[in-house]
Amino acid sequence: MNELQSKTIAWLRFALVMMVLLVHVHPDANPNFLGMGHLAEGSPAQAAYTIGVSALFVVCNVSVPLFFFISGFLFFTEAGAWTWGTWRGKLKRRVCTLLVPYVAYNLLSAANGYLMQAIDPAFTVAWDNPSAWPFIGEFWNSTTACAGMTNIFGFCMQLYYPADVPLWFVRDLMVMVLLSPVLYYLLMHAACVYLPLVAVLYVCGAGAAFPGISTNALLFFSLGAFFRLRGMDVVRFARKSRWLWLSAALVLLSFSTACYEERYAQQLHQAFYIAGIFVLILLASALIERGRVRVRPLLVKSSFFVFAVHMVPVAHGSLLTLGGCVARLLFPLESIGGSVAGYAFAACFVAGTGILLYVGLGKCAPRLLSILSGGR
Repeated sequence: MNELQSKTIAWLRFALVMMVLLVHVHPDANPNFLGMGHLAEGSPAQAAYTIGVSALFVVCNVSVPLFFFISGFLFFTEAGAWTWGTWRGKLKRRVCTLLVPYVAYNLLSAANGYLMQAIDPAFTVAWDNPSAWPFIGEFWNSTTACAGMTNIFGFCMQLYYPADVPLWFVRDLMVMVLLSPVLYYLLMHAACVYLPLVAVLYVCGAGAAFPGISTNALLFFSLGAFFRLRGMDVVRFARKSRWLWLSAALVLLSFSTACYEERYAQQLHQAFYIAGIFVLILLASALIERGRVRVRPLLVKSSFFVFAVHMVPVAHGSLLTLGGCVARLLFPLESIGGSVAGYAFAACFVAGTGILLYVGLGKCAPRLLSILSGGR
């Protein structure tokens, strides 16, 4: 892996976490957010805020597909160096980097839920899944979103999360790791059929209703694996076709934003994500090459910890909840300027506090931090 590609992937790790936080602080919960179908009902400033937030959501949601892409790229090696021994070694390392912290965070989240229910039997969260499997569900399908939602083709789009909600990504990633021998065979012998087929299913929103398996994970993990197995430089590939990716992303982002509340909006979003991952790689590599940004080791090392810890429930709240409360105290969120500044502050507050916790645990409880950060 050449230096620019390596630095691009390293820098993107924390940048993608920040994008996740910008979505999770929910600027669409502000009264100034009108919804794309109601722009004429508010002021020009409110309309601009609504359009900006809708576009922000589309752009920032590229983060998870790109996480899957990077994970697939880093899991595999070039085809000639890939053996069963390599796979077993990778699998053992993923036990430490994925499974152990996954279990730890969901245990903490589940323990909080059981404690709060013991104190207040009426305690629940808005996205509880009443059909979750007893206890095991805390690690697999504890909560749900988009219940009953289907796409234009009638496919179910309901989502399921473990007790620590953001770690649905780790759950699906671990499934991809277990399926990697099958994916390796498909990518080496039928990539020209497999990848387009999964891409079409993904854009159509044909995600499996069973938690742990999704076309989101299948497509982007496989795509990253394809690049690595073929020995392809991702940055060079993105640059070679940069005008195609930039043009496609701009057109799809425009339509995705304008049609944000339409039934087929998710299909537009998911088509944008395919172009969007290469646009982000283009932008990150350009910023690094021109010296506009630098890879900060602390940010790279703490990125998984910040991602995993920001929604771990503590009593009735979380670090994310705290960030929103502080933002409301410091900024007039009823104004457009205050809303923009407040939500940006909330995301930065959560990230900064997470980094401080990471540093503090590193000094006071390094063994605990090693578990929670997967040895990163």
